Amino acid sequence: VPDKTTYEFMPVTSHVIDSIHAGDNVLLTGEAGTGKTSMIEQLAARIGQPVLRVNLNGETRIGDFLGRLNVVAGEKGSVTEWVDGILPLAMKNGMWLILDEIDMGEPNILSLLHPILEPNGRLVLKENKGEEVRPHKNFRIFGTANGIGSQTNRGDTYAGVNQMNEAFLDRWHIITMPSLDPKTEIKVIRRRYPTLPPKFAKRIVQF
Repeated sequence: VPDKTTYEFMPVTSHVIDSIHAGDNVLLTGEAGTGKTSMIEQLAARIGQPVLRVNLNGETRIGDFLGRLNVVAGEKGSVTEWVDGILPLAMKNGMWLILDEIDMGEPNILSLLHPILEPNGRLVLKENKGEEVRPHKNFRIFGTANGIGSQTNRGDTYAGVNQMNEAFLDRWHIITMPSLDPKTEIKVIRRRYPTLPPKFAKRIVQF
């Protein structure tokens, strides 16, 4: 469960809460620093909800995501046992799974999410004797991205993003996080640094 910190919830939060209650898969998009991940974590902190946060990048492997067979020493020699990856772990234990920078995830990783993102979705672990994982009632999945994979006009700003196909995007409720207005941003800065003179906070925001 994340620690509760001061956080400026914006009006868009109500749409996210409605989506959580409806069981939707929520994909938050917006510029860097708008508080996409923090909003999910701080909502969870206020209701005591466990969260598992994963940053998707080129180093994320299918084994990390689904799980793998590990060799362990036993009384009668070495044996293999299955260790759940982040996806079945979150599904079984009713965690909120946050996939940060989802538009930087490799296509072979994102494709694993398709059956989970569908209504009444479930996961089949073929490598673990075909185990079928049904999601806990509290399980929710969130994605965050600076865009939705179409960065042709900002390629230099967000290098390394991958194009996400429409079949994948159709499985999400996409919500755009706006940037804070200057007045609110000044208030956030002064709340975090109360000894900072107001004129300096204003200059920081202007910059």
